[in-house]
This record gives sequence, structure tokens and C-alpha cells, in this order.
Amino acid sequence: MFSPSTKQGCDALNTTLVAILTGSALNLHQSWIFVSAHLAALANFYLSTWEEYHTGTLYLSYCNGPVEGIIMIVCLFVYCGIYGTSLFDETVASAFPQVAKVVPGLLAKAQLKEILVWSTWVFVAFNIVTGARNVVRAHRAKKDGLIKPFMGLVPFLVFVGGVCHWLHESPTILHHHLVAFVMLTGCLFGDQVGKMIVAHVCHRPFPHFNLPVYLTMLIGMASATWFRAWDESSKSGAREGEQAVGLHAAAELVKTFQPKLVDLLHSLGIHGTAQRIRSCGPTEFVEGVVVYILLVSSVVVYFRFALKVINALCEVFDINCLTIKHKVTGKTDGPVEPIEKVKVKKEL
Repeated sequence: MFSPSTKQGCDALNTTLVAILTGSALNLHQSWIFVSAHLAALANFYLSTWEEYHTGTLYLSYCNGPVEGIIMIVCLFVYCGIYGTSLFDETVASAFPQVAKVVPGLLAKAQLKEILVWSTWVFVAFNIVTGARNVVRAHRAKKDGLIKPFMGLVPFLVFVGGVCHWLHESPTILHHHLVAFVMLTGCLFGDQVGKMIVAHVCHRPFPHFNLPVYLTMLIGMASATWFRAWDESSKSGAREGEQAVGLHAAAELVKTFQPKLVDLLHSLGIHGTAQRIRSCGPTEFVEGVVVYILLVSSVVVYFRFALKVINALCEVFDINCLTIKHKVTGKTDGPVEPIEKVKVKKEL
């Protein structure tokens, strides 16, 4: 019980970190194709956890992330360490002319990094089919309905929709703050998956509603819409009424805070980041501030949840997390209650 409750959440964070490293190795840069690759990795992880919740078994497909995925990523990193990353910017026709003769023209003109990302989505589609089949079999064996288990996919679909809408409304984040944004979404995803696996091991209802995730996405999308209006009105000069007051106040706040932040970073020796902030426009700067504030809040939310799980399990099993709990001398052992009867606190 201790292992899956804590390991699954950590693996969810590792998925995001590996996606960032892999995107760098493939020269995906800060682009939609990198967002697509990250969401594919999260989708694969979410589907496996959703399948485990409903079937009670963690199925690993013929090509899965923990085995074949890690092997391929390690081989990718070794290749990039020896030969560099320029190969993945080439098309199939330029890198493998003989292969280009026997494949469709669309594939021949595609870059190698694009094909690798498309292949990831092919594996995700395969896992969707196999996972759905296993869930259907498990619920038919128990003679349960099928609508309720598939409603467990709605939180992830809402999550993906929120990510795409936020980035669509804020191209500045997509091209300048994407790494921080991906880490933000990774922490939110880890919180969602962690609560799902805790619900599984504790035989609790599926966590369809996750307030920190939905609230963060709503704040992000609302701020993106407002900043778009600010940017457009600043360019056109069309400001009226309360909107003009709000935009003017925001602009004055940026003019006051941005130079102070630049000076602080210079004093800390972080000159590269200071120069990038100095060159930012008002919209780009404020959107970056929002992303980093939400990133800090998502980290706090995730570690708060992780600590609650760890403390509750340590209390239930009378153990310590990272140290060995020594037996109290002079205390007689009483009857041990079966683990099956132990109930974890409802606060989790």
C-alpha cells in the first residue's frame, strides 16, 4: 500500500521531467509539437492508472513506458551525447534517401522528430484500445455498468482542453515560458494521479473533481484572456471606462516591478535571466509572473498532498518514512489488528 501510494505520484512527476529532457534532445524547442509530446506521455500514464483503478491490475502493454520507453529514451540520450542532436531536424528524405523512396511523400518530407512524436501518439492510441478493453472486461465480469468507469477519463480531457486553450490564448507562454508551464502542468497532473491511486488502494470513489487542478486552470485561462485584451487594446489604443483604469494600473505596476526584479537578479548573479526579463514586453513579463506564481502554488499543493499521504500511512502502520522506528522498551506487544481492517483517514 505504501509503495503504490507514493511511487505513482513520483513517477507522474518523472514523466514530465523526462518529457522536458527528451524534448531538448529532439530539438522540439518551445513549440506545439513539444506540448503534444508531453501530453502524449501524460495520457499514457493516466490511462494506465485509470485502468489499474478499475481492474485492480497494472497491465503493461507490449510497448510501454516503464520498459521499452525508458530503453528507447536512454538510447536516444546516448546517441545525442555522442553525435549531437542535428539529425532529428532533418527530413526522412535527407537522412535516409533509400527509405524515402518506399514511403508516402508526407512521411518523406516530415522531420525525424515529428515522426517520433507521431509514433508516441500511435502507442497512446493502442494503449487506449487495450486499456478500454480490459476495463470493459473487468466491469462485465462484475456485471457493472460501463458509463461510470469511462467518466473517469473526463478529468484528463478537461485538463488537456484547459492546457490547449491556455496556450492558444497566450502564445507568449508557448514561446517564452513553456518549460515552467510544463512543470506547472506536471505538478497538477501528479496531484490528480496521486489521488487516483490513493483512491484505488483505499477502495474509495474515483476522484472526478480535483479543486486545485481546476482552479489553477481557470485562473490561467482567465488571466490569458485578460492579457490578450490588454495587449490588443495597448496596440490599438482603444481604452474606455473601467477597462482603461485597469490596464493603466497594470502597466504602471509592470513599469515599477520589472526593473526591480532585474536588479535583484543581477545582484544574485543570475545575469542571463535578468537580461531576458529586461527585454520582455509588458504582456510577456506579466504572463511569465503568473506562470511562475502558479508553478510555486502547484508545487505546494502537490507536496502538501504527498506529506498527508506519508504521515497518514506512517501513523496507520506505526512506522517512520525515511528512518527505522525503534521499539519502545518496557512496552508489551498487544494483538496486531489485521491490515484489512485498518482504515486510512478520510482527509486523504
